Amino acid sequence: EAGIKGAPSGDLYLKISVRDDKRFEREGYDIYTRAEISFTQAALGDKINIETIDGPMTLKIPSGTQSGTSFKLRNRGVTRLRGGGKGDHFVKVQVKTPTSLSRKQKELLRELDRD
Repeated sequence: EAGIKGAPSGDLYLKISVRDDKRFEREGYDIYTRAEISFTQAALGDKINIETIDGPMTLKIPSGTQSGTSFKLRNRGVTRLRGGGKGDHFVKVQVKTPTSLSRKQKELLRELDRD
């Protein structure tokens, strides 16, 4: 507010709290997320949508991807203060194993395993 009888204006103090976003984990300027993919996507490859702090983007999953593989999205992390560039965004994929298969699906998987 303005000062009394011509005195200088006072100071304004703000306290800002930022809640964590459960989709992202942050370490310094880097962001870490997880993505669940199907067995078929891991074996044959696919494109999946990933949510980044800048919005959605497409990530190409190469064929033969193993569970636990991490992909690096360059310059998709947190902006560096007083410096150039951004951190990176790392996506760790987890292959979802089917829990209930039909008899035909089981037989097809057994055939694949024989090769």
